[in-house]
Amino acid sequence: MMWFKSFCPPTLSTFRSIGRLTLITLLLFCSTTQAQPRNDWLNAAYRGDFDTIRISLEQDQTLEAHPELQSLLTELKTYQEHEQQFVAKRQSELTKAMKKMHAALAIGRVEDALIHAIEAQSQVKDPEKFIEQRDIQKLVTEAETHAGKTELEGNWLTALSLYRKLEMLFEPAPRYKTHIDRINQRVRVISLYAPKKITQLYKLRAESAGDATEAPPVALEAETWQKRLTDVNLPILTSALRNSAMQHYSGVGYRELMLSAVKSLKATVLTPGLEEAFPVLADQAKHNDFVSYLSIVQNNLRQRRDRMTNADVATTLQRVFDQNEKTLKLPQEVIIYELTEGAMSQLDPFSAVIWPYEVDQFNRSTSGMFFGVGVQIALTNNQLTVVSPLPDSPAHHAGIKPGDIIKLVNGQATTNWTLDWAVKEITGPAGSHVTLGVQRKGEKELLSFDLQRSRIQIHSVRGWERAPKTATGWDYYIDRENKIGYIRVSQFIPRTPADFDRAINQMESEHGINGLILDLRFNPGGLMRRSVDLANRFVSKGTLLSTVDSSDKTTSLYPAKAHLAHYPRIPLVVLINQGSASAAEIVAGALQDHQAGILVGSRSFGKGSVQDVYPMLGNRAQMKITTLHYKLPLGRIIHREPGAHQWGVDPDVAVKMTDQEVADAIEYRREVDVVREDGQGPKPDKLVKEGLDLQLEAALLLARVQSVVEEQNNLAKRRDPFDTP
Repeated sequence: MMWFKSFCPPTLSTFRSIGRLTLITLLLFCSTTQAQPRNDWLNAAYRGDFDTIRISLEQDQTLEAHPELQSLLTELKTYQEHEQQFVAKRQSELTKAMKKMHAALAIGRVEDALIHAIEAQSQVKDPEKFIEQRDIQKLVTEAETHAGKTELEGNWLTALSLYRKLEMLFEPAPRYKTHIDRINQRVRVISLYAPKKITQLYKLRAESAGDATEAPPVALEAETWQKRLTDVNLPILTSALRNSAMQHYSGVGYRELMLSAVKSLKATVLTPGLEEAFPVLADQAKHNDFVSYLSIVQNNLRQRRDRMTNADVATTLQRVFDQNEKTLKLPQEVIIYELTEGAMSQLDPFSAVIWPYEVDQFNRSTSGMFFGVGVQIALTNNQLTVVSPLPDSPAHHAGIKPGDIIKLVNGQATTNWTLDWAVKEITGPAGSHVTLGVQRKGEKELLSFDLQRSRIQIHSVRGWERAPKTATGWDYYIDRENKIGYIRVSQFIPRTPADFDRAINQMESEHGINGLILDLRFNPGGLMRRSVDLANRFVSKGTLLSTVDSSDKTTSLYPAKAHLAHYPRIPLVVLINQGSASAAEIVAGALQDHQAGILVGSRSFGKGSVQDVYPMLGNRAQMKITTLHYKLPLGRIIHREPGAHQWGVDPDVAVKMTDQEVADAIEYRREVDVVREDGQGPKPDKLVKEGLDLQLEAALLLARVQSVVEEQNNLAKRRDPFDTP
C-alpha cells in the first residue's frame, strides 16, 4: 500500500512491464483515491468546515507538486487567521462595551448605556441569554422609566429613541411596538405640519443628551404640507379603502379600516404643538367638540356587528367631514390624508398609498430610469454633498467631483433641504437645464455648472472594480487568476437579468468562469418577475416560485424554462444577509432549494409577500397593496410575522458579522465605487486580504474549493482508462 501511495499517480511508461489488467486496476485505484478526498472537501466546505480541508491539505504528501493546492492552503490559513482575529476583537469589544455601559449608567446616561448594551449584545453568541443578566435587566427597567418620563415631558424624540433601542435589545419580539407607534404618529404629524416645532424637539433632545450635534434639515419653505398634500382628495381615500377591503391578503374589513382611520385622525388633532399650523386647535371648545364626536364614531364602529358596506363608509366619512366644518374647519385635504394614513396603518408595513407628491419618485425606483444630471448625493454634516457622479452622466462630463458641496440649485440656497426635496429640484424633464452652485475644497468662489438633464439609467448590476475601458464599465473578476467572478445585484429592475447576462458574457469573452459569487446583501428586492428570470439562469427545470392567497390556495406557478437556463454549470456561491429581502430572497431561496448555489452569510430579512400596484386618479396616485404570499420551490413561506422566531432564508454556511463590522465593510466598498477622474482610489482587494469582509472572504474561499475540486476531479476522470475507447 505504501508503494501505491508513493507513486500515485502513475505514468504509462512506469508500467511497461506490468500486465494490462494490473495496470488498469492500479489506475482505477489511483483515480478513485484522488477524486474521493476532493469531494470530501466539497462536502466539508458546504458545511463551513474549513478545518477539515486545511488538515487534509497539510497532510497531503503531493502538495509541493500542486501549486493550486498550495495557494488554496494559504487562503484557508489566512481566512482562519482573520476569523480568529474577529473572535478576539469581539471579545475585546464586548468587554469594552460592558465597561462603558456600567460607566454611563452610573452617571444617569441611560440612552448611552443602552447603546453600549446593544454593542455588547452584538458580540455574543446568545443574545437572549445576554438580556437575562441582572445588570441588563436593571438597565431595561431604568430605560423604560426614563422613556415614559421624557414622553410625558414632551421630549418625544428622546422617548422614541429609547423605545427603539429597547426594541433592538429584545428583537425579534415586538415588545415596545405600541409605544413606538404612538410616538411615531406624533413625530410624523409635527414633522409634516409644524416643522419649526420638530426643529425645537431636536434641540430639546440634544440638550437633554448633552449632545451638540446639529439637527437634521427640515425644508421649512420648500417642502410645506400644502405642497405635499397637493391633489389629495376624497376619491383617493375611498379607492384606498375599497382596494384594502377587497384585495388585501389579510381579508381586513371596512369596520377595522375605519376604526384605524378615525383613531389616527383623533391622535392627529390631539397632538400638542399642531396649533402652529392650525391656530383653530387652540379653541378648546371647538377642539373638544370635534374630538368628542370622533370618540362617538369610534364607539359606534366598535359596537357594529353587521358588515359595513360602501354606503356605510361613505355616510360615516361625510359625517366626519360635516362635523369638521361645524367645528375646526381644518383643510379637507388634511382630514382625508390623516384618515387614509390611519386606515393604511391597519395593513402590513408594505401596503401604502403612493400620494401624488410621491408618484414620480416611486416610478423612478421601479422603472430603473429617470431624467436628471446623474449625481449621487448624501447629507454630510447637514450639507448636500456629492458622493459620486454617475459614469457618462451630465454631471460626470461637466466635472462634478466627489466631495463637492451643492450650495445652490437654480439660485436657491440648499440650507435645510432634505434629500427628497433636493432630488425633486435637481431632476426634471429631459432636455431642461438646472444650474448647480458648488463649493469645492481649495476653491475660494462657488463653481457654477449649467447642466442639461438627460435620461439616467439606474444600474443594478455591479462588479468587483470599476474598469472604464470595458463595455460594462466594470471588472467582474474577484480572482482573475482562478477565473472567479463577482457580481453585485443591488435591486431588481427591468434591466437586471439582461445586465447580468452582459456581465457573464464579458467574463466568458475575457478569460472564462470557473466560479461565481453573486452578492445579494442589502438588496431590498424589486420586481418579482425579474428575480424569477435571474434564478432561471441557473435552474433548467422545476418550480422556481409559487404564490398563495390567505387560504394557502396556489394562485400562480412560475416554472423554470429550459431555454433561459444559460449558466447551470457555473459553480455558484450566493451572499445574503439581513438586508436581503423580497425578490432577493426569491433568488437565494430558489437556488438553495434546487441546489444550484451555496448560500453564505446570515439569515435574510423575511419579506415573503407580494404587492400589486393599483392606479388611482388616472395614475396620478397609486396604491401598493399586499395581495399574496409566495412559496419557495420546496414549499417554504419565509414571511416574517410579528413575534415569529423563524423567517427568511438561512444560509448554508453562516458567517457572523456584527453591525459595526458590516458598516465598516460598506463604507470601504462605497469609497471603492466612487467614480474618480484620475482612477486613483482604494482597491477592493483590501476587503478580502485584510479581512474587512469576512462573509465575502468565506464566499471566495468556498468558490475556490469548488474550483479546485472540479479541476482535480476532471483530472482524475482524464486518467481513468475506462473513459477512453
